[in-house]
Amino acid sequence: LAKRLRELDKWPPPSKYRKDDWLAWTQADAELNRVLLEYCRFMRQQLKNTMDSTTAADFRKSKDPTDRLLWALRGEESKTFKECISLAESIKS
Repeated sequence: LAKRLRELDKWPPPSKYRKDDWLAWTQADAELNRVLLEYCRFMRQQLKNTMDSTTAADFRKSKDPTDRLLWALRGEESKTFKECISLAESIKS
């Protein structure tokens, strides 16, 4: 694997693996997917942990344009990490 580090650092990875290197690429793909899944789960949990229901209600009711923009951004972040988790889990299976 150490000999193939230069190949594994290439991005994007080749669309087809040669017979002799399929295992290294498969292992690298699986490890990258594991790291991405862990990151997306962590970030989604951080979003949940950093806002209580009272603060969320205040943002929802606010008429301030900045508050509304921040609330919309937070919603997009949540959807993005949720989709990231879903995609990573579908690849993992």
